Amino acid sequence: REFLAVPPVNVWFDYPRHLPDDTGILKDLSSDAGVTGKGSPYKRNFGNKKTPEQRQEERAAALEIAFSACNTGGGVTLSDLSEYLGITEKSVRNRVKNHNDFYIKDGKVCRR
Repeated sequence: REFLAVPPVNVWFDYPRHLPDDTGILKDLSSDAGVTGKGSPYKRNFGNKKTPEQRQEERAAALEIAFSACNTGGGVTLSDLSEYLGITEKSVRNRVKNHNDFYIKDGKVCRR
């Protein structure tokens, strides 16, 4: 069966009860949280997503900053970078592998 849509009711919350809005103030308000411009909540944040290229650029920039910060003259190790970036050593290895300016030799990260 199909039933007619129930009209929305505006209510005030007065703990622990919901009281109807007798003044009509709430009818002029609208909530657009979680809804796209077309009125659909689907794909609301897809416009804010970063492209893979943008993420790659951010990771490369973060690696360069971390390398500069950890470079104290004695060389930069994978564990230094992983601690600085807050990621695992495997993730640091992947980022170094994807970055053209760095390479790994004997557990240390070196600039080309």
